[in-house]
Order: sequence, then C-alpha cells, then structure tokens
Amino acid sequence: GSEMCIRDSSSFEQAAPDGFRKIDMQNLPHAVLRTMGTSSSYEGCTFEGAYMMGHPGSETYKIEICNPDRSEEFVLMNGRGEVIE
Repeated sequence: GSEMCIRDSSSFEQAAPDGFRKIDMQNLPHAVLRTMGTSSSYEGCTFEGAYMMGHPGSETYKIEICNPDRSEEFVLMNGRGEVIE
C-alpha cells in the first residue's frame, strides 16, 4: 500500500504552489457558475481553468479568466458565488 502512494505523485502535481488544486469546471458549485455566467464583468471573457482549496463547507474557488484583450486574471470566489476581494 504505502509503496504505491510514494510512486503515485500525480495528485501532488495537481496542486499549485499556493495550495489550490485544479478541478473541472463542471465541478464548480452552481452559485459560482451562475456568477460567472451572469456577471457583466466577465462579458467577452473565456474561462481557462478552475481551482479550489479548503475544506468542505469553506472552500475557496479560483477561476482563471482570459480577458478579450488576451490578458489573464484570477478571480477568487466562495462556494456561494461571492467574489472575495
């Protein structure tokens, strides 16, 4: 058992240095997806990736956004789809 854990490092590669790990967009809470879909601040933007960290009930989600001018930014949201400044 433990031998396999050491060799299987794929789960570690998923985690970014800041503690976020990449998740599929469709795994985001509905509230987060709704904010992404309805907020005018994301008009014309494409969503490049989604990350999460934290414990169930207090997760923080990080959305990677590509703006129309091709600049990239990250937006942090909680599970209720509220943007964290």
